[in-house]
Amino acid sequence: MIKLESKLKSAHICLATEIKQEFRDVIKNLEGDFKQITESLTQEVCNLKLEVNTLSEKVQALENENMCIHKEIESRQTAQTNAHLESIITELQQQITYKDQEALLNDVEIVGIPEFSGESTMHIVLTVASKLGVSLTEQDIVYAERVGRRLNWLHKDTRIGNQNNKSLSISARPLAVRLTRRTLRDHLLKKCSSAPYASYWRPRTTTSRINYFLC
Repeated sequence: MIKLESKLKSAHICLATEIKQEFRDVIKNLEGDFKQITESLTQEVCNLKLEVNTLSEKVQALENENMCIHKEIESRQTAQTNAHLESIITELQQQITYKDQEALLNDVEIVGIPEFSGESTMHIVLTVASKLGVSLTEQDIVYAERVGRRLNWLHKDTRIGNQNNKSLSISARPLAVRLTRRTLRDHLLKKCSSAPYASYWRPRTTTSRINYFLC
């Protein structure tokens, strides 16, 4: 009886030892597998991070390229817009110049007439025209005014009745006159060629001026 119990106890101990050893082996194998899996997952995570970084760099490069392309397009559009605006401005300037030239077809300038403070430019034009033998009325004149910068200086008034007086005057600026009809302008200029006086009538233009002897 005692031997049987001893054998059972010994068998129990052996069985327990075997189970523990097998359990340790299983645990060890599991630890090895887990470590291997963990290392593999860690490597995959590292690879994924590298791929993400690479993709991020590519995305950034594409964004920079897209920005450069966008700026280039804007620059070209701006250049085209500026060129178009410059073309419009040039055309408008040409139109304005043409309109000015067209408007000046009714204009004349009188030079060499002394200018005095408080003078009546309308009266001067009518008087000078009458010396040419051309009868003008105020209705024939759109406007008459001095043009150019005013330069004040003491001018001896040599008009009849004032030969010994000095009055404040300014240099003889041209007198610009716009007539209601071009025919009046042409008639005045035609008369200039034979007028034996000491002043000048001339066409008023923006580019060139041709002097005509008048009074």
